[in-house]
Amino acid sequence: MADAAARAGGAYGCPVELVADWPEPGDLPLVAPRLTVGPLRDSLPDDYPLAQLRNPYDAALWPLATAGFFKVKSRAAAALAPLGIAIPEL
Repeated sequence: MADAAARAGGAYGCPVELVADWPEPGDLPLVAPRLTVGPLRDSLPDDYPLAQLRNPYDAALWPLATAGFFKVKSRAAAALAPLGIAIPEL
């Protein structure tokens, strides 16, 4: 966890603290690229502030990831084209 916190702080240019339990909701928001179903989501109190930050290409591709890699691969070029990202044919 310490390594991940150090890398996140460096990548986002902000201090990162490891916490043993959720702070009170008014103290800090949780910042995550996407908080999906699972233990982290289940442990988050219902009223806890959440900031979900995504890269535009993640936001374009995430909805395609519902039925495996090949569905994403076949639709990725069309989803990324509006962002000016071209995927070379393999």
